[in-house]
Amino acid sequence: LSNGRVVNCTVSPFSGDDADSQLVQVVVDITYESELSSERDRLMFSLNERIKELDCLNKISHLSERPDLDARSYVQTVKELLPKAFRFAEKVRVSVKLYHYGFEHDPVDFRQHACIQRSIFVHQRNVGELIAYYPGEAGHEHELFLAEENKFMDTVSQSVAEGISRIEAVKRSKQLHFLYETLSATNRVMVRAQSQEELIDEFFEVLSGTSAFPVLFVASVGSGQPGPSLNLIKTFGVPDPMQEKI
Repeated sequence: LSNGRVVNCTVSPFSGDDADSQLVQVVVDITYESELSSERDRLMFSLNERIKELDCLNKISHLSERPDLDARSYVQTVKELLPKAFRFAEKVRVSVKLYHYGFEHDPVDFRQHACIQRSIFVHQRNVGELIAYYPGEAGHEHELFLAEENKFMDTVSQSVAEGISRIEAVKRSKQLHFLYETLSATNRVMVRAQSQEELIDEFFEVLSGTSAFPVLFVASVGSGQPGPSLNLIKTFGVPDPMQEKI
């Protein structure tokens, strides 16, 4: 109705004792029920959107625990997960850039698109940016992005920062552990070795037994013309053509 009320109107034929047929009209004000239905639909929509966001955040939070992911592959996986959390998942695009990890976002002029942009801070240092955008929809951010999606991007950027920090911490811990183990092993070799040949053999065995040195060789320096030359003693992972050039 013009006053904003919602009514349900039904008309039924009615026949009395006389020969003329009559109609019975029943009008019921269902404004309250209509408002409840609309509110229920709105709440269900909002609930479904929050479920999508929570599911995405849960997956992101577990990503950094995977030992096979470095910072670049972690961010790439986040980029693939994020679109599913937005209202228009089939239209939204996500771009990520990490300044210090060689991960560049798509070469896009974001001034032409509706977008939400968030910086990624790790230990108070800006290490990258996270952008969700709708191509060719500049100026329509309010129609395309829900208010909650802005808050969602805040949470995602913080979660990504924590994930990168955790991955880097694990990486440094592994590097320190490797250096400690290698240093301990080489020190034991130097203490045990009884000759130069034994020292070279055991030292070479320790270094070649790690995955840190895909190519390794030990050589002595000889004098000659037109200058000093290298005489290979032991090699690991050095192709034959390269050995001839050394």
